Amino acid sequence: MFRSRLRDGASHSHIVTDASRIPRLLPLPAGKLLRDYPLGPIDGYLISRVDGQASVADLIAMTGLTEPVVSASLDKLVELKLATCERASVAPKTPPATASSPRIEAVKTKPVSEQPAARRRSSTGDLRRDDLKPPRALYDPSEIDEDVDLDRALRQRILDVFHGLEALDYYALLGIPAAADKKSIKRAYYALATEYHPDKFFGKRLGSFKSKMEAVFGRMTLAHDTLTRRDLREDYDRYLDDRSKTEKHEASQRAPIAATATVLMPASPEPPTDAASARAAADDAAPKLTVSDQSRRDAFARRLVGSRHAHAPPAPAAPITHSIDPDALRRHYEDRVSGARDRVIAGHLTAAEAALERDDAAAAASACRQALELTPPTHDLRPALESVLAAATTELGESYRRQAAFQEKSALWKDAAKSWANAVKCLPDDAAAHDRAAAALLKANGNLHEAAQLATRAAKLSPDSVTCRVTLAQIYVAAGLNLNAKRELEAALLLAPGDATVVQLLKHVGK
Repeated sequence: MFRSRLRDGASHSHIVTDASRIPRLLPLPAGKLLRDYPLGPIDGYLISRVDGQASVADLIAMTGLTEPVVSASLDKLVELKLATCERASVAPKTPPATASSPRIEAVKTKPVSEQPAARRRSSTGDLRRDDLKPPRALYDPSEIDEDVDLDRALRQRILDVFHGLEALDYYALLGIPAAADKKSIKRAYYALATEYHPDKFFGKRLGSFKSKMEAVFGRMTLAHDTLTRRDLREDYDRYLDDRSKTEKHEASQRAPIAATATVLMPASPEPPTDAASARAAADDAAPKLTVSDQSRRDAFARRLVGSRHAHAPPAPAAPITHSIDPDALRRHYEDRVSGARDRVIAGHLTAAEAALERDDAAAAASACRQALELTPPTHDLRPALESVLAAATTELGESYRRQAAFQEKSALWKDAAKSWANAVKCLPDDAAAHDRAAAALLKANGNLHEAAQLATRAAKLSPDSVTCRVTLAQIYVAAGLNLNAKRELEAALLLAPGDATVVQLLKHVGK
């Protein structure tokens, strides 16, 4: 229950409707530890920031998490009786800690409301390095308590950067704006090297922080080497552009389809059947007649002439009875709904075509997806929608392909494997995409079964490709299936007699 609530962030806690409330930690029951509770990384990270002074709004600013996520996590902590969330004017009701009731030790950080980096500038108008802090990382708060020869503030910074590496681009990692020149990049890199290079702490106990610092420094060096070379920087900027498009697409895939039923359907799910409601619906559906000025003048003249002659008032007319045809009324109701639906579908199609023209494949795919949810299989617009969706999906696949190719060049095999996997979803009949996805997964030490499935699919899509068969053979070798590998290599040798790579692998398999 807690996990699903935190994942979708859709449930707002009744506790934190007021962002000025102050969360406070409660003492743990005797014999209980935090690991005994069903806490996730977000819950543990939030606990490390709760100090009894920071409000809900402060926590949102400090952690970089969204308000629904913070609300759901705090609600969970309150339900588990690990915290309270009271108004700022209310004094804390937590009893003092005792030996049998130890308090949770929280990281004491000053609750500063961090503004976005783009809004905080130095007196010269340039972004300061400290202004571009990496996002607060999500990690087990106990990591900071490791017994090492590093002060707590440095441990905090190392953990924040290390756990945020996947989310940080090279500019944010070095703390520089995207328009920074080569001198600024080098200056930022060397300033960070003095803080994160493990050799600076030679002879000191670093524990698990040593590998974390090496990972951070290695990524900073890669960022420096990429951004200081013009050709590599241009490739990286294109990669960031592709990543932005694919992330937008993934976000639209996760988002629920907009509820258009309320726009298309009246409040009642069925057309009215009783006489009064039917008459009202029929009157509402009837065309509204307008009376011209000439008609008004003629009617007025007739009344004036008639007033000069005394006539007996006409007998009251018999009441007119309207016969209501339920079938006709139902057809009218369904036609109105169908017309409204068609207008919405056409609007989505227009938006999708416009998005595709401006090279926004993510928006085009999202619009088509929403329209197809409303479109019956026999609808006239369905082929056009499917065509636009196919074009948008193909463009997204090419974005994933370019993204993966850059990650391969940077030896980011885990990221490349993920990007190739997404490319395969968009390009299900592309043999090269399947082959590269399998190869990247192999180099990332990923799931060999998934890699073999991808490589097998690539070989089926392109049975005459030596590359696809070699990739599949390499996966079989890694899995210890040498007979399967030999079979693929022999097939490859028939396609390319004397191929050096195939011959060398056959020798290796035959040993």
